[in-house]
Amino acid sequence: MPFDPMTGPVLIVDRDNRLLRANHAFYQTSDLDPASAASRPLVEIMHPDGHWESCEICYAGVNSGSAIQQGGVSNSALDQIQVRAHGIHSAQGESVGAALVIRDLTVVNRPQPEAARSN
Repeated sequence: MPFDPMTGPVLIVDRDNRLLRANHAFYQTSDLDPASAASRPLVEIMHPDGHWESCEICYAGVNSGSAIQQGGVSNSALDQIQVRAHGIHSAQGESVGAALVIRDLTVVNRPQPEAARSN
C-alpha cells in the first residue's frame, strides 16, 4: 500500500464512509485488526464506545446525506475526494490518536475482500 510508509494513521473510506483500506500505523494505534475492520462504518471504527453523536465530524458525516454535490456530478478530481483529520478512540471512549481519512466519492460499496488488508 503506497501510504504504509507514512508514520501517521491513514484510512481510505468509500462514499458511504465504510473502510476500504488502512495503513499499518492505523492498526498500531487502534485495537483493530484488518479482518475485523474491513468494510465497517467509519463511526464504528473511530468510536467503538458507540458515542459518535458527540463527535462533530462523525455526526456531520452520518447526517450529510448524499455525497454527490448539489447541482450534479462534477468530473473534477477535487470533487471526487474528501480529506479530513479524525480522532481515534478506544472502547472506553478515550482519545488514542488521530488519523487522516481520505473519502473516495467514486466508490460505493464495492466488494473488496482484501479491503482493510495492510500491506
